[in-house]
Amino acid sequence: MSLIVLTIVILLWGVGCGKQVEPEPESISNSWAFELIRWHDVTYRLTDEVVESIGEPIGVVETYALDELASTDEGVFSNAFIVGTRIYSIDQVSTEDAIAVEQDGKWVRLFNTEKFGWKLPEKRS
Repeated sequence: MSLIVLTIVILLWGVGCGKQVEPEPESISNSWAFELIRWHDVTYRLTDEVVESIGEPIGVVETYALDELASTDEGVFSNAFIVGTRIYSIDQVSTEDAIAVEQDGKWVRLFNTEKFGWKLPEKRS
């Protein structure tokens, strides 16, 4: 009887002291929290606000990546617009506040997140 108890104790001790393996996460997402353009070292967040009057072209998307880990701080970067997409100023709006791009045949506003924060601003009337 004591041999059986000793065997069980040894087996339980061996199982308890074994190397614990962490389970692999099912999936890891490196996707972005929102669509953006990074222009002149400033992040501009895409809105659905349509811009009526654009200004001059001010840049072009140089790098595109869907994976946040593949992003770069060099040049003009976007996770929403392909390389070659033109960026415009907005009439009577400082580029320190907002910029515009064409999306689905309309001009849409992107706002400066470093100046206004990450939360989408309320629509202008």
